[in-house]
Amino acid sequence: MIRVLIPVLILAVAVVVIAARRGGGLVRGMAGDMLVSPARPAVGVLPASLFHLEQACRLEGSPPSADGPLSAPARADFWYALYDAEAPETSGPASLVALLGVTESPYRWIAGNGAPGAAGEAGTERRLRRESRDIMDGRTVFTVTFLVPSAADPWPRSGAAWQEGSLARRFTFPLFQDKARLVVEYREPYGPLLAAARRRGIPLADDAATLAAFEARAAEAFRLVTADVPRPDASPPYPPAGVERKRIAAYAGEVWRAEGNR
Repeated sequence: MIRVLIPVLILAVAVVVIAARRGGGLVRGMAGDMLVSPARPAVGVLPASLFHLEQACRLEGSPPSADGPLSAPARADFWYALYDAEAPETSGPASLVALLGVTESPYRWIAGNGAPGAAGEAGTERRLRRESRDIMDGRTVFTVTFLVPSAADPWPRSGAAWQEGSLARRFTFPLFQDKARLVVEYREPYGPLLAAARRRGIPLADDAATLAAFEARAAEAFRLVTADVPRPDASPPYPPAGVERKRIAAYAGEVWRAEGNR
């Protein structure tokens, strides 16, 4: 009997250890239209009423590591939600992306906004990168306004307005001692904003009024929920064909190996 029980006990301990490393069976996902994590970290993203949910998925991926290619591949779990809307202020389309990444030990997210490098047309538009560190709802947030070319976008939007890519306002919240990262991006088509600035004879990077109005719309596009976060209705499915998981993992930002973080 003892010989039979020993393998069973070993298997049970292994399951408990794996569950603990992966969050103890904690379910993250969607509660209605809200992306939620009920614990570790307790956080949710509530979109403004004008947005409607287009897609919600989960995946596993390998975010880039600052420790170099010879280190063991980093692992992280991701959940994301995509929303679309018609922005009444601009009479044009807008989108919202919420992305939660939770690393596996011993990796942690590198502090900062984690946004990809600056991109845009040649010349002055490459200066369009406005970065800051702020406090939102009592939490540290790294913000940046930058350009997302369609070819580099993990979630390129369809339609003529989006062909030249997006102007994005990215909010990056470091959570759970940098073991988790929440990224929320508000986006509008880059082409119409650029064309409007050119009609005024000024580069978009220098159009302070237009950029300030865009960033104000971004701040109103969602609400961060950190108290009484609901449990999800269900864990979302894996991404559909055509969605590149590797690109999503890289888009979240870099991680580093925290020795002793076991």
